[in-house]
Amino acid sequence: MATSCGGRRNVVVLGKTGCGKSTLANKILCADDNDRTFEVAQAYQAVTTKIQSSIEDININGNVYTINLIDTIGFKDTRESGARSDQSIIEAIKVYMKSSAPEGMSLIIFVFRNGRFTDHEKQAFEIIANNFTDLISELSCLVITGCDGLNERARGEVISRFKTDPLTKKFAAIMKKGIFTAGFPDLLSMGGRAKVAAIEDTRQDIIPIHNTIANARLMYLHDEIQMDWFWVRFRKYCTFI
Repeated sequence: MATSCGGRRNVVVLGKTGCGKSTLANKILCADDNDRTFEVAQAYQAVTTKIQSSIEDININGNVYTINLIDTIGFKDTRESGARSDQSIIEAIKVYMKSSAPEGMSLIIFVFRNGRFTDHEKQAFEIIANNFTDLISELSCLVITGCDGLNERARGEVISRFKTDPLTKKFAAIMKKGIFTAGFPDLLSMGGRAKVAAIEDTRQDIIPIHNTIANARLMYLHDEIQMDWFWVRFRKYCTFI
C-alpha cells in the first residue's frame, strides 16, 4: 500500500505515577519490549523521573505521521528519596513544552489504571472537569490501563462504570476524543501461543489510539503554552494527576 504524509502530531501523556504511562507511550511508538523508547517498570511502580520525548514516523492506515510523543513526570511519586514536588514538575513540563511543542498540542492522553481510585484521583477528576473543560475537552482522551485478561464485554463495563459513576462521569464527559481500555501484559515473561496471543491483543488495543492520533489534526493550546496564567492555573488545580 502506498504511503503519504499525514503531518505532525504533538501528543502528551498525563497520569499519576505508576499508572502505565511509559508503557503506553512505547506501544504508541510501536516499540517492542526489547527496544523501549521510554523506560518502564513492572507492577506499575514509579519510573519516570524526568520528562521524556521521542519523535517517530509511524504508519497509520497507510499514512505516515510524525508523532512527537511527550511522556511526563508522574505526579505523587511513590519513592521516598529524590522525589520532586508537584510544583517543580509543573515548572519542568512548562519549560519543556514551550521548547518542544511551541505550535501547540494535537492530543492529551490521560492515563488511569483500572481499579479502585485513590482520593487523589477522585479529586483530580472533579478538579479537571470543573476547571479545564474550556481548554482541553476538544483534545483529550482517556486510556484505562490494567485491563489485560478482560474480554470485550468486561472492558465495556469498565468504560460504562467510568461514564456513570458520580465520581468520574463529569470527567468522562469532557474526554471528547474517546475513552479506551488497554492491557499491556509483560511479554518478556511469556512464550509460545500465550505470547503470540498477547502481542495480538496489545496490537488491537493500540489501533483505536493510533486512529485517534491520526484524526487529531488541529493544534490546540499553542498560545496558552506561552502564557504564565495558564501554568498558574494548571499548578493550582492539577497537582493530583
